[in-house]
Amino acid sequence: MEFQAVTVSVPAHRIADLLAYAAELARSVDESDDQAITAPKGFGADAVRQAYLGGESLRWRPFLEILARRPGEWVEWLSLCEQINFKPAQAAGMLGAAERRCHQLPPYERKRDRGRQYFRMPAPVAEIIRELAAQS
Repeated sequence: MEFQAVTVSVPAHRIADLLAYAAELARSVDESDDQAITAPKGFGADAVRQAYLGGESLRWRPFLEILARRPGEWVEWLSLCEQINFKPAQAAGMLGAAERRCHQLPPYERKRDRGRQYFRMPAPVAEIIRELAAQS
């Protein structure tokens, strides 16, 4: 998959919407509406640590910690947004930036089902995240 950087001017109050749309476009390449997008198998402990500790987002770590408290369980996107106190457009922008830092290899799985988006974290990844959160 090839990406192209572009410069776009938008009203300042719509930046989060633009980022959410761009993140959705990047995620939607070669996927149908009801197809699961999964993290690659073998997502190692070092990569999980790097994903959790990378960046300065005040919402990224709580997002991961919420998923880590519910390993193996699909959690609906809007519920996650509420729990990190972000509007969906803001959260999508945060997630897009975080996933770029992870080189599109986030420590969770994502799927769409009947127009809704869900996330879950495999138990081994959740254990690492919980350990890192406890150390912080």
